[in-house]
Order: sequence, then structure tokens, then C-alpha cells
Amino acid sequence: MERRQYLASAAVMLGAGCLSNNSTPENRLSYEAPTDSPPGEFESVTSSRIWEYDPPNKRFITFGAGDGLHIATDAALTCLSPAREIIWTKNTTVDWYSVERPYNLTVAGSTVYYTAMVSGTSFGTNYVGEVGAYDTASGEQRWATTLDTVAQNIISVTEDTVFVGQITDDPAKTPVFALDAETGEERWRTVTGMDMGSAVSHGLCLIYSIVDGLTALDIATGDVAWRRTPGEGYSAGVQVVGDTLCLFLEDMVHYYSLPDGAHLWEQSSAGVYEFAQHSSSSSSEVPNIYIGDDSGNLTALTAATGEKRWVVTTNADGYPEMCVGTDSLFQQSGTTLASYDRVDGDRRWAYSLGSDYDESRLLIADGDLILITRETDQEPVIKAFDVETGHRQWSAQLPTTDQPRVIGVFDEYIVFEKRDRLMGVPVPLSTA
Repeated sequence: MERRQYLASAAVMLGAGCLSNNSTPENRLSYEAPTDSPPGEFESVTSSRIWEYDPPNKRFITFGAGDGLHIATDAALTCLSPAREIIWTKNTTVDWYSVERPYNLTVAGSTVYYTAMVSGTSFGTNYVGEVGAYDTASGEQRWATTLDTVAQNIISVTEDTVFVGQITDDPAKTPVFALDAETGEERWRTVTGMDMGSAVSHGLCLIYSIVDGLTALDIATGDVAWRRTPGEGYSAGVQVVGDTLCLFLEDMVHYYSLPDGAHLWEQSSAGVYEFAQHSSSSSSEVPNIYIGDDSGNLTALTAATGEKRWVVTTNADGYPEMCVGTDSLFQQSGTTLASYDRVDGDRRWAYSLGSDYDESRLLIADGDLILITRETDQEPVIKAFDVETGHRQWSAQLPTTDQPRVIGVFDEYIVFEKRDRLMGVPVPLSTA
């Protein structure tokens, strides 16, 4: 898989292209990569406080997170605390020929919802689908609903409804289900093209498929509210930013207003490697989209109009990584780590890392900026920086040569998945 195809399908919308809504924007800021090291001393920490969890019977495994970490295998559903304490475990009665296979877990409020493929002949088929719910505190099962087809993807959970999609060999005939969140009762199902990117917002269940394009279903009835045909793309992503729907395809990004679906603007995606969004926290703040290209340059756009708010030219080499904080946009590109004001693009601090790394990831945890890096065949390193000053706080190596996937930040722990195992790193990490 090409890197841009992988990025386009990630949870933070990643794509590939140059901006097309304006030709040559005026650069608000341009600089050469700095060579100074950041102030402060690293507290280099051993891995003694980093925990690992190896689930038993892990032939099929999926993770979901809320106040705890929920792990489904083919034999049990287990809830861990962020510090790795087992809160509860619920076993399932399975054998080699009769296996319940969890595919997806989603935690909403005090409930963890799952989908599974279950062997049986209830509907004259070898396998049927099951959607169910457990209480997150006690592990007691609240309900389980058997479907005549296997629903594999929990699209979203609202206050009263669970929306579930399906992946099949026939992309033209796949149902979307709406189930009552309290009872599991099926409210409606609507057949669309196969879900290749979806979201629920503004009273609509939004599904992109290569067959039907972008379809908006009324969440109360399942009726089709509108359809749009932006083009085809096997690598797709759907994200809502304020009142704007962003549809990321392989070669284009399309923007639609919600709830009416009017096409607002679009841009090509051949050279852009990362999109980050920041929805407004107040009615007076305008939602923005931030774009980093393969030269390390940054552009801030107004989500509703595509207007360029500012452009930063960094001339940095390497694929960019970005994350958005309360007041700042952070970027690691090539050998440079920097912080920018979200409003005007002014650089707050920056310095050289000394390496452009084979893999890297940025995120915010417990008020610190966390950079996770890995060199070829080396153990990944976590580095923590003060978001306001760039002062270095601490670093630690992870006991794996793989680049672990970040599950999330829970109760001051960063939780990673590496292969079929979990790993937890407390933040802040200290020698105490």
C-alpha cells in the first residue's frame, strides 16, 4: 500500500495533493530550520514503569476504550484499568468449530458495544451477525441482537442509537442498521453501497461508497436525504469540522455544508501528506483545517469556505506529522519540531531534532507535547516537551522494535498496541 493511501484511511484525515482553491498564496512566515537545541534537560527514564498486557486466546482481537480498556478475543471480553489492573472478564463458550469473532468495540457513556460473527444456522447460513452491549462498570451484558447478516463496523453511537455497517463481497448491496442503544431493537436498515468512510452528524448518517458516492441517511427513519457523486476512491475518509463535511478521496478532497449537502469547495491532493482539523470550542471561533505538504509547508484554511488564513514555508524535508493543541499547531517535519500560533501562524518555538526518523507520531498527553520516533531496527523513543516553551521534560524507550499504534490517552496513560499486545506508559513519566 502506498503511504498516501494508508494516510487517507487513518483516523486523522491524511491524504495526498497541492492546494487548488488559490494559486500562489502570500507566505506569512518563512524560515530556515533552526540548529539550536531546546532548553531544559531530558529526564531519561527506564522502562520499569511501562506495563504490557498479552491477552490470552488472542486468535481474534480488537480494542475499545472509555474509562477502561476493553479487549475482545475469541474467548472473552476483558476490561482493564489504564494502569493495567483487570476490572472484569466475561468468558464466552467457544470451541474451534463455534467461534464468536469480535470485530469492533465502541464505548459510549457507561456501555461498551460490540459486533461479532457467530457460527450458527438461525437464518439458514453458516454465520450470522451479533451486536451487543455490556455495562462498562460491572461487565454485565445488557443486550445482544442477532442479525441475518454479519455487521462488522460500528459507525457511531448517539444518545439513543447504535449505527452499524457491513463489509461484504458485493459492494453494491450492504445494509446500514440503526439499533436502539438501550434495547438493541432494530429500528431500520437501509441498503447502500459498502461503507468505505462514514460519520454521524447533523441528524444524518453519512456513508461514502464507490458505488453510490456520498449518501446521507436520516438518522430517525433511514430514508435517503441526499446523494452526491464526487468521484471514485478506494481510499477514503469522512470527517466533520463544524458545519462542514470533508470527504478525502485518493486524488481530491471535497467539502460539503451540513445538513443540506451543498458542495462548498474542493482541492486536489497530490503532494499534501497530512490534514489536521480543529473544531471550534465556542460559537465565536471559526473551525479551521490545517494542511502539511511533503516540503514541510503549512496552510491554515477556513473549513466552510476554503479561504487561506495563513501559510508557513519551512522548506523542511520529510513527511510531516501534526497535532492541534488549544492555542498552537505542532509539526514535526524532517529534522525540525516546531510550534505555531493557530490564529496567525506565528512561530512560537522551534529547533532541530538531529534526525528525520523513519517513523514518528505527535500527540498531546496531560498537557505535554509527545513525540514518538523510531529509527530502523531500533526501539521507539517517547519524548515529552512543554507545549508553551518547548522545554524537554523526559524521554523513555519502548521495549519493542515495532512502531506501536497509539490507542489513546486514558487517565494520564498513553496506551499503545503492538501486534496483539497492549503497552501503557504513564504521563508524566518520572523515576519515582
